[in-house]
Amino acid sequence: MFWYLRWACNSEMKKVIVRVPASSANLGPGFDTLALAYELYCTLTFELSDDSCNGPIVEIEGSAASSLPCDQNNLVLKVLEEQFPVLKSSFDKLKVTIKSEIPLARGLGSSAACIAGTVWAGIYLSGQLPDRKTALQYAASIEGHPDNVAASLFGALTASAYVKHSKDFVAATVEWPEDWRPILVVPDREVSTAHARAVLPKQVSMPEAVSNIQNIALLLMAIEKRDRELLRAGLTDSLHEPHRQTLIPELQEVKNVLRDSPVLGVVLSGAGSSILVLSEARHVDYVKKELESWSSVREGKVKVMSLEVDREGLTATYG
Repeated sequence: MFWYLRWACNSEMKKVIVRVPASSANLGPGFDTLALAYELYCTLTFELSDDSCNGPIVEIEGSAASSLPCDQNNLVLKVLEEQFPVLKSSFDKLKVTIKSEIPLARGLGSSAACIAGTVWAGIYLSGQLPDRKTALQYAASIEGHPDNVAASLFGALTASAYVKHSKDFVAATVEWPEDWRPILVVPDREVSTAHARAVLPKQVSMPEAVSNIQNIALLLMAIEKRDRELLRAGLTDSLHEPHRQTLIPELQEVKNVLRDSPVLGVVLSGAGSSILVLSEARHVDYVKKELESWSSVREGKVKVMSLEVDREGLTATYG
């Protein structure tokens, strides 16, 4: 019976379109653990033709077209080749189209979204039925940490971790309050994750570690209770933001600009360079205008984006 299902799936697998949301990891103290998904997407289309198309062909649309390779160095092809070797013999029949709205190397999970979407398609094109738990194992192993890929797969706010005794990655979603809206400040320059991790200390003190544990607990309770004051307290970080501020001066600038405004909090988005500002819905327009006014007079371009939280995670359609 299993053999028949596998054969039947393979005989129909011609096309899969995967839409994957962007995300902000960490949210202050949740280093490599928490991430929030946005309605800002990377869409990947995988097509397998009956005959050779002299592939693999990779086409890239949108703002990322000039920045990403279309040859064997493309991340999609690397993931398929390394994780799904059974597909290598079909590469000459493969066409991949990548269309992404997610700014690259800005701490918004662009690579994680691409990896999650590719893993999903790879499982499907290999003759299996993809599910989020299985895709998480593949994608988090490739990334090395589960935060962004978990949010891309599951949507909303996710808490994720590697469980040593089972050697599995696990993730759980937390319902994000409708009234708490993300505003992203996106500088016009990249910060590589490797560079942002290199500035972090190899050891942290016990008080710093305890502080972050306490603040994660406060943050999750704040979200459950919709408690603004708990949220403001829980967004404080001791492990990574103090060390990354030298790479991202905009973080302190944004905090200074919004010091007297009714924001819920200001944190780095992942490793940066983007900054996440949280606001109640009724204050979004005011906060956005304050940020746009600041960005219009400073050196260096900065984009201000008001977004909605994605609550679906990865979606796929099959042809």
